Amino acid sequence: MTAAPATAHVTLRPMAADDCEMVFTWRNRPEIVRLSSSGRPVDWEDHLSWFRRRAADGTQPMFVIEAAGWPAGQLRFDAEADRAYRVTIYLVAESTGRGIGVAALRAGCGRLLAEGRADTFTACVQAGNLPSRKAFARAGFRDTEPPAPCPGGHVRMVLTAGGAHA
Repeated sequence: MTAAPATAHVTLRPMAADDCEMVFTWRNRPEIVRLSSSGRPVDWEDHLSWFRRRAADGTQPMFVIEAAGWPAGQLRFDAEADRAYRVTIYLVAESTGRGIGVAALRAGCGRLLAEGRADTFTACVQAGNLPSRKAFARAGFRDTEPPAPCPGGHVRMVLTAGGAHA
């Protein structure tokens, strides 16, 4: 995959059935597995089942992040409560360190806010993943205490409607 230019225009495209294999490949890249909450790869059957359930649900948005027209990662929103979502994002290594993640977070959260679907976003970020923590902070998220319901070794970062970057 060719990397997008550093000044790439970032867009979000709703995930389609054709994206299932690409997302599976991304999810099992060693750098993604290392930074995931589970710390382990997923098998194809589990991924396929998860992907089909998510696609059929329709209430929990999933996007392919594109930078200058190139697929760069995924952004998804998992409903936690009324108008509250947990945010998960990852970029392929070739697309990191360019502001693409920050732009995607702002665009995705801004979209759900504008649609009136959300007012609170939570992310669980590995405490030692400083680039990701900085990206969430640049997108308006703030560390909160206590870190629950995040797994051990993670920090909880929250963005509320009043602190959003639309």
